Amino acid sequence: MAELTKIDILLPLAITPRWASARPDESSPYKPGNIAEPANLADWSTYVATVGARYKGRIKHYEVWNEPSDQNHYSGDLATLVKLTCEAKRVLQAIDPGIKLVSPASAGGGRHIEYLDRFLAAGGRKCIDIVGHHFYVFKESPEAMIPTIRGVKRVMAANGVGHMPLWNTETGYWIENGDGTPDHPMVAKGGWKRLGLEKESGDYLMRALLIARAEGVDRFYWYSWDNRYGLGMVESITGQPKPMVEAWRVLADRLVGASRLSCKESGGRWSCTLNLRSGEPAKITWNVANGSGVLISNER
Repeated sequence: MAELTKIDILLPLAITPRWASARPDESSPYKPGNIAEPANLADWSTYVATVGARYKGRIKHYEVWNEPSDQNHYSGDLATLVKLTCEAKRVLQAIDPGIKLVSPASAGGGRHIEYLDRFLAAGGRKCIDIVGHHFYVFKESPEAMIPTIRGVKRVMAANGVGHMPLWNTETGYWIENGDGTPDHPMVAKGGWKRLGLEKESGDYLMRALLIARAEGVDRFYWYSWDNRYGLGMVESITGQPKPMVEAWRVLADRLVGASRLSCKESGGRWSCTLNLRSGEPAKITWNVANGSGVLISNER
């Protein structure tokens, strides 16, 4: 399907099977041993080589692990993560020099930017082509991403990788379900902001994409298309698109091929200007102070 629709896949390399785990009996949100690093680097090398060879010429972007700054996802130390990253780079480059490696994306807690800083400083910067981060602000509005994005970019510059692309490889919100699917207690317990099914979720999606692009984030992966926890853009039972899908399509039509995107805020009112791919100017506005929705027009 990805080949038919010309989708560029980003494939994470993660999750150690129990037989290969450095700590096979360690508990995890998955199965025992899954969040530990492999006991033998050779097993990791074989895994990466097998995946890379299978998808040679078809997948050009890989990401190492998932949210290693969160102990629910990775229980190893930073030095080991750097070693895994550099080995993945070596193996994949030998298969296809055109493959690009995305750094392990930090998320969660207030120290995720510090974790990225330490990863880059420990040698990770030498083995990546793209910096990845998860810009979740699930208890706040999308505008709250801005300080985090700027903080990540400062860390990139301080570690000599400010020239690299910055990708948001995962961000989303808890979206109301309309097909009777109950909200999952895991999401509710985490204090996620719950967005309304009709207009609110679509507005948040558009605001998040606009702000991230204006702040210099080159790629944005929304989490997710389908998800049983209530984070999906389609209904869990019926598979029908939620109203936010149309908002995404409208904005994508504006942003693909667009240039000179700039957003500014004054008194809670946000205004984004851009040139469409046709060269025609456009303006997108919203007001967080009075809760007005996103308005798109073809005038500055």
